[in-house]
Amino acid sequence: MLQLENVELSNEHLAVLEALKNAEGKYVTRKQLLLRLNKPESAMRYVRSIINDLIVRHGYMIGSTREHGYYLCETKEDVERAIYTLSSNNEGLIERINSLKRNRDEFFE
Repeated sequence: MLQLENVELSNEHLAVLEALKNAEGKYVTRKQLLLRLNKPESAMRYVRSIINDLIVRHGYMIGSTREHGYYLCETKEDVERAIYTLSSNNEGLIERINSLKRNRDEFFE
């Protein structure tokens, strides 16, 4: 598995990776990761931050689906599915941004 930076991972990063590597049925939900990290549900943003860090800073191939949770990409199809999910989320965000801009311009003229 690719790791971009030659730095040691925190214990929580390692715990998330272990959960992903040992997932039953390939997927790990956010709730399962919260339990693994011994964090409350209010720490969901923190879990997403760890996942983002593992992907962006450390080069791990981690995907997610709304239905099943996070998974380690093991095939090209896994990566394509991860890209598709992120792209569809991004399109929705762009639509919201554009709507806010349009409404802002009309409201504050």
